[in-house]
Amino acid sequence: MTNYPVYVRYGIPMLPKAVSSGLLAQMDRYLILVLISPVAAGTYAIGRGLSAFITNISRVLNPTLYPSVSGAWEEDRFDEISKLYTDIIRYYFLIAIPAIVGLSYLAQPIITLISTPSISNESWILVPILGVGFFLRGIDNMLSYILTAAENTQKIAKSVMIAVCINIPANLILIHEYGITGAAIATVVAQSTAFILIYRYATSEIAFAIPWWSLSRSLLAAGIMLTSLYYLPLHFSIVLEIITSVSIGATIYATGLVLIGEFTPSELIALLNR
Repeated sequence: MTNYPVYVRYGIPMLPKAVSSGLLAQMDRYLILVLISPVAAGTYAIGRGLSAFITNISRVLNPTLYPSVSGAWEEDRFDEISKLYTDIIRYYFLIAIPAIVGLSYLAQPIITLISTPSISNESWILVPILGVGFFLRGIDNMLSYILTAAENTQKIAKSVMIAVCINIPANLILIHEYGITGAAIATVVAQSTAFILIYRYATSEIAFAIPWWSLSRSLLAAGIMLTSLYYLPLHFSIVLEIITSVSIGATIYATGLVLIGEFTPSELIALLNR
């Protein structure tokens, strides 16, 4: 019973956080349904669902990241946590950025494959916009483990609640002006707010270096990949075009990273041997 107040302080903020996260995830589609039409809500949901793949990249780390952070925190190994986050964010950049670029490039054929050309023409533009929001969400998902280990879950809840308070009026204004594209912009604004707050709170607990050079190299390699795919004459069926573009794009991107010096020979050998 002596730890009961600690458990209460730890657990109670997770309830409003869960509610706010649900609102942040669903409110845009609900408002599109009410303010525009069910068809528009369905069109938006397809673009949003494709973009959400970006966040899943960070979720792959969940089974091992939180135990590593919490274990190191309990043993006061803060330097280890700092290095861990620098390394993890570096690899997240290297994987998530080409994923955003590739999904944006292939959004129209992918959506055409799973729906109709008319829906594809309207929803593909949502993918690069929402991709930015989901990219940031992937980072703040990882940063939240620092606040959880520090037993500052109320700061996570506060960040998400503020984002929801921004998301609702932003959606009302931007949907009226720009339709479903406005909803996507409002979602990115709200998610950016949550990210900035969680980043600020997390780095006040643990300082770590952002791998800016890795971010720059990833953007450069992804730009080379996009340019190459745009000019390659891939005139196949939709399925074959998607498969070919993914294979060629991944090869160009990986080669670009090596040529611009993102990986040293020893790192590359270690990665290939895993």
